[in-house]
Amino acid sequence: MKRIILTLLALLLLPTFFFHLRGQDRRAVYNSFSIGLGGQKITDEYLSPLNYGGWAISVQMDKEMPIAKIKPLMFYSHLSVQFAETLNPSRTAAIVSFRGEGLLVPHYLFSLQYGIKIGLGTGVRASFGTRLHSRNGNNPITLDAKADWIVSSLLAYRLPFRKWPVAIRLRTHYGLLGVANSLAYGSSYYEESFIGKGIANAVAFTHIANSFHTSSSLNFDIPFWNLVTLQLGCKWDVDRAFLNNRLTYMHSIVGTLGIAFERISFFGRKASYNKQYPSLLFDTTY
Repeated sequence: MKRIILTLLALLLLPTFFFHLRGQDRRAVYNSFSIGLGGQKITDEYLSPLNYGGWAISVQMDKEMPIAKIKPLMFYSHLSVQFAETLNPSRTAAIVSFRGEGLLVPHYLFSLQYGIKIGLGTGVRASFGTRLHSRNGNNPITLDAKADWIVSSLLAYRLPFRKWPVAIRLRTHYGLLGVANSLAYGSSYYEESFIGKGIANAVAFTHIANSFHTSSSLNFDIPFWNLVTLQLGCKWDVDRAFLNNRLTYMHSIVGTLGIAFERISFFGRKASYNKQYPSLLFDTTY
């Protein structure tokens, strides 16, 4: 398990080396990396009509970077990998699930009184994973693949204290339209994809009438001297869809612990008040 977590964390760190600020834009890029642990509930009627519940572990990366030199535009990106093991009410069968998710959203930033910042934007979200049932011989596995167009919001505030400039971020994402993989109960992935009408027959359109997918996260960046900035937070995710007369439902809540830094440096309090590389979110007035 330790090797799996370290491998996933290393994979999530790789994209940071492909994002760099242009020389003329001195606003710092914000990065955070965290590991989460919590609980998850799953209902997948392709595998079983019962509700399953258990534990979940996740690794995630978040990034904020400026788009334009002057305009209050920011790119927000998120990558995460989550693994969960859930049991049925009698604890006689398990569903093991894996999901990787990524989203990219441009935000337009607004400055309010008292240093409060609001970001609004729209972008894309994609996820891919699997669910495996331990005792279902006919339908032991299902795909968890979807992509959708989302609206996103950000509420941010940094406490006005030199010694403890704690930064608070509340993010919310909500899906509007998209596509998802879905088969009716008893259908075969092999028959539908390779013998029948092809893999397109297993794709369904999602919208607010048949799908509800929202996620929210609350994070506190706490600087300790000029050494490191620790991030404490929690993430709430609800994904419910009724496609091909089959219900799929996933609800997870995880607490997260990680690190956060501006540009590629660990500077704690100095990162909160850095004249050379001012914070994109808190040190720029729009």
